[in-house]
Amino acid sequence: MNPALQSPEVLYLLRKVDANAILMTEEMFKTQDFYKLIKAVIPELESTPANCTVSAHNVPSLTHVIINSEQQLRGTFRLKDVMQGAPTEYLKKRDQISKTLNCMDGINIQFTSGTTGHPKAAFLTHYNLINNSNFIGKRLEFDKKEHKILLQVPMFHTFGTAMGILNAMNHGNTVVVPASSFKSIDSLKAIANEKCTVLYGTPTMYVDLLNSVQPLCEEFPNMRDQLRSPVIALSAGAPCSPTLFNKIKDTFGVKHLISAFGMTEISPVAFLSLLTDTDDQMLNYIGYPLPHQEVKVVDKRGNIVPMGMCGEVCYRGYNVMLGYYGEENNILKNDGWFSSGDYFILHESGYGQVVGRIKDIIIRGGENIIPKEIEDFLQTHPDIMEIQVYGVPDERLGEIVAASILLTSESKLKQDDVKAYCKGKIAHFKIPQHIKFVASFPKTETGKIQKYRLREMAIQEFQSKATNIFN
Repeated sequence: MNPALQSPEVLYLLRKVDANAILMTEEMFKTQDFYKLIKAVIPELESTPANCTVSAHNVPSLTHVIINSEQQLRGTFRLKDVMQGAPTEYLKKRDQISKTLNCMDGINIQFTSGTTGHPKAAFLTHYNLINNSNFIGKRLEFDKKEHKILLQVPMFHTFGTAMGILNAMNHGNTVVVPASSFKSIDSLKAIANEKCTVLYGTPTMYVDLLNSVQPLCEEFPNMRDQLRSPVIALSAGAPCSPTLFNKIKDTFGVKHLISAFGMTEISPVAFLSLLTDTDDQMLNYIGYPLPHQEVKVVDKRGNIVPMGMCGEVCYRGYNVMLGYYGEENNILKNDGWFSSGDYFILHESGYGQVVGRIKDIIIRGGENIIPKEIEDFLQTHPDIMEIQVYGVPDERLGEIVAASILLTSESKLKQDDVKAYCKGKIAHFKIPQHIKFVASFPKTETGKIQKYRLREMAIQEFQSKATNIFN
């Protein structure tokens, strides 16, 4: 689980997956005290002696709370005691179970990012994760050359587990973990000290890295040259703007900027750039399909659309999850095809292009507007580092277009400048009526921007007068 979650969120997830046990550390994570948090979820810990199972009213399936601690805390088992003190009958049971294991068994209940609401519990198998991570490494030629991978994304999502840890294990590469949670300064120091050759991150993480380079180099004048060891920078979670793309290449000297696209439910990568891709291919597409999977793009009736036309992308193959935990028999319909919820274009070349999430579509006066079209256009402005476009309520039109924009540090751009840049280049109804310049976006722990929260915050702040938003 995400270590930043609070007690109501932890309770939701424990119930969601019928958890039998919790394993945690005694160490603090930022301001998070895990034992205190779990006591809020399971009050019975206070009345349960150490080394005893707990009867949890809030989570009936839960019986064991295990903590990596030297203390004998109430209601918990110490991890070292569990590791050393397994009774003979448990060891026999373990050996019996190991003989029946199958590669198609579920190994990981992986929670989705929660960018559109509550996280879902994707049930992934050995076969899903090992094969997907293997093909990722082969596409990036990790099997041909040893690399040091800067893993600044968390391991409680598939970006960190499959693309990071399992990928490196499959191909004998080194993983460099700069900190327990993302800190740009720690990542930069790790690049310099460990001579990392591969960077993993989201666009937001790369923005933070770039903004931290100058202060770090002022403190350590020789640092700039030491930051140019990376050969590959892999970006996932959101599109990378041309401005950000060029800044990454210029600052870190990378030869290959790689785009990855997929979702937790497909273990997680479906599309990945090739090392031979041109800058244009890397910028305008999200890669080429990984082998041994099927991809199709369909209309609302489920019919395959022609190449180059927009529709919903669907996946079938080794990488598709068993289902959402507790709903395994209800998700994969139509002969095993998984519907992604992503608007997508598959080109004749085989390269993919994301249009946006179906849930993000803005309906303005009966006109369907795809936010990513506006985002892609505005990201061509040299002063715009990142942008998020979404709809907000309007009494007359139903919804109108709003934009939150992160500018480059030296920019003097004004709201009217943005509108003027759009005029005559995109349809008038696509031009954002309300614009807010921001210092940061609400994000998940993996660095994915939570667009639904931007919309919720706008509605909450300006719900009485939608027409006054961002004035």
